[in-house]
Amino acid sequence: MGHYTLMASPTLYPGQVVRAAAEADTANSLPITCRLYLRRYGADDKLVRVYGPETKLAPGQRQDFEWRIADTGGQPIAEIGLELSSTQRADGTVYLDCLTWDGEPDVVLVSG
Repeated sequence: MGHYTLMASPTLYPGQVVRAAAEADTANSLPITCRLYLRRYGADDKLVRVYGPETKLAPGQRQDFEWRIADTGGQPIAEIGLELSSTQRADGTVYLDCLTWDGEPDVVLVSG
């Protein structure tokens, strides 16, 4: 009888839609770049970053994101998050109002 090795137990799969909302505080010093990302397992179980939609988030601005997760080649997704960046120092706060996903997965699992 064969055996099953559990590599991961993800809750997010390709084909599902991620929805998020972020808002920059009105007191922020500058606009910043804000984007969703995920990390999936790749060769030798190293995590590979995949980027989703991005936007410039001005002080006081709110942004709603929607991202349909693309095929990962059967590799499980390890994490999802929101990345903030700027070409110069930008003091301030960004509030993550929500981050959720739903929908039917569209994935084919393969044995290694």
